[in-house]
Amino acid sequence: MTEVRAADAALDPRLVLDDATAPILGNPKGDLKIAVFFDYRCPYCRKAEPGLLQIARDNGQNSLTIKDWPIFGQVSMRMAQLAWSAQHQGRYAELHAALMTRGRPGPHELKAIAAQAGLDVDRIKADMFRDRETFAALVRRTNDQVLAFRFPGTPACVVGRFVFPGVLEMAVSGRR
Repeated sequence: MTEVRAADAALDPRLVLDDATAPILGNPKGDLKIAVFFDYRCPYCRKAEPGLLQIARDNGQNSLTIKDWPIFGQVSMRMAQLAWSAQHQGRYAELHAALMTRGRPGPHELKAIAAQAGLDVDRIKADMFRDRETFAALVRRTNDQVLAFRFPGTPACVVGRFVFPGVLEMAVSGRR
């Protein structure tokens, strides 16, 4: 655990925790803000997911900012962009959950997963194409933050002013 200081690579914790283009689960105006840097194809991220979601739901005052860090290749990038684009249909949480529980789906399975999560597949394809530059900028910004924090891999979390390179345990929310 490391404390984030303003001088550390010019990272402002507010930009990490309150990125206007990054999806947020839980209460966006919550008192406890957590950013999780993850990849949909990362087995450790999938293992950490239930605990992070519980923290986001614990008391209605926690927010979980999802920082897509697709490090496992093009399928990871496509999964991240697909989930991010689901925000346009108000189905981000549903698609995020579906992708996190599917293990390591191939690119040919993504369309079916999106449809099962209740998305209009033709619309999401159009949204992904239209917003590809905005998504690419988000991933670049996330990557810059990862480099500044020196995260060794996924998952990694920022909680308030503290950095956790690895799985965040439930003890953060006061549970054991």
